[in-house]
Amino acid sequence: MHHFPPPESKRLQFRPINRSDLAWIIELDGDPRVMQFITGGTAYSPHYTEQVTLPRLTRFNDQKSPFGFYTLELKGENLPIGWYHLKQWW
Repeated sequence: MHHFPPPESKRLQFRPINRSDLAWIIELDGDPRVMQFITGGTAYSPHYTEQVTLPRLTRFNDQKSPFGFYTLELKGENLPIGWYHLKQWW
């Protein structure tokens, strides 16, 4: 797991994506309107999301680095509104 405080803002909290996020990621990846921006509109199957997408999104969780994929939630609601990839550009 990450060894630093996750970023946050006044309205949003960020936390590393984990297995408990699978259900809403399956829903997101299964929506052709969302996937229009990723695959051109081809939705992923639940099996593909579990076996391929989730491992990709959680692969950085054991690093001692702030970089990786985060679930974004509205503070106080614990309701995922999306995910974010924090990566190094230099």
